[in-house]
Amino acid sequence: MLARAHQGASTEFDPLEFDRYTRLHELTRMMTESMTDVVGVQRGMLVQLEQLTTAAAEQQRDVRRHQAELQHLRSQPLHTVEPRLRHVLRQAAREVGCDVALVLQDGTVEIERDLLDRLLGPLEHLLRNAVVHGIEHPEQRIAMGKPAEGCVTLQATLTGNELQLIVQDDGHGLNLDRIQERAVAAGLISAGDVMQARELGELIFTPGFSTATELTTLSGRGICLDAVRAELHSLGG
Repeated sequence: MLARAHQGASTEFDPLEFDRYTRLHELTRMMTESMTDVVGVQRGMLVQLEQLTTAAAEQQRDVRRHQAELQHLRSQPLHTVEPRLRHVLRQAAREVGCDVALVLQDGTVEIERDLLDRLLGPLEHLLRNAVVHGIEHPEQRIAMGKPAEGCVTLQATLTGNELQLIVQDDGHGLNLDRIQERAVAAGLISAGDVMQARELGELIFTPGFSTATELTTLSGRGICLDAVRAELHSLGG
């Protein structure tokens, strides 16, 4: 009331206006300003997060590209070793007196150089084994209605990080009777044992096992398929 009474003397400020601003108003104002600051910080962090996400995606693309380039540098197509495999097959066929051709399928599949170098030994073993124990002589093949020239097929398939190699010949296949006879003679099975074809087939991987009737430079030692399996196991195959 005194303030209103003296309004005529001074109208610049009314002390009663202080009643409108209590402690609650001050706290509310502080909270509003704090929330505004938090929103601003949040927006800045979102912008930085988006930039980091973009940078991480670009880095991941660069890493994948570098890995692909490095893999390409460390790999070579399978067909690069085809001349060597043909030579091995041709030499083995010449020694046993038959004609054999090599058919390479999907030779463009790229394999790591180190892995391919270690696979050459097992592949050469399998090619020789196919010639010695699988492919018939030309006269026998003609009598059976087959082409005089035998065929060994090598097929490669790459699925993800898994490489599959299939070596197949068009010969007579496993001589199960001869395998069982040699297994009985070697004491691996008893004469009265009844075994399935797959079980008899597994015996050819036994160390020292061979169905050859005589020792030659290509057969009779019993180390071929055993060495192949051992090398593939060492490679994780």
